[in-house]
Amino acid sequence: MVPFLDLTRQYRKIKKEIFSATQRVYEKGRFILGEEVSNFEKEFSHYCGVRYGVGVGSGTDALYLALKTAGIGEGDEVVTVANSFVATALAISFTGSQSIGTSFEAPRSKRKRAKDQGHSPCAPLWPSGGDGFNNGNCKSL
Repeated sequence: MVPFLDLTRQYRKIKKEIFSATQRVYEKGRFILGEEVSNFEKEFSHYCGVRYGVGVGSGTDALYLALKTAGIGEGDEVVTVANSFVATALAISFTGSQSIGTSFEAPRSKRKRAKDQGHSPCAPLWPSGGDGFNNGNCKSL
């Protein structure tokens, strides 16, 4: 069997760090927010080269905040891949906007037509967790 996503090698490299961090959380009993989350937000934002980082409870929350930060709201239409995980469409609907499903494998002329019709920004997320920002299909978020 070929594994869908094998993280075992990465895990083995940072196993001690993961156990140490979880042990600190368990010992302090701070499962929500707290020092560990604050430190993670600072370290991750530094790693990403941005000023701030915000930890959230789920991928749906992260997508929702990204859309709201981009100014998406009532009456907007957001283009996303039709076979994305349901959280993508839910986050879009939570903003009051409408999800427009498409295929980013579609010919460039079809994608351009969607953009010309005012469908933006894009929220290209694949079921495997990848995104479409690196292939030039979407730069809005």
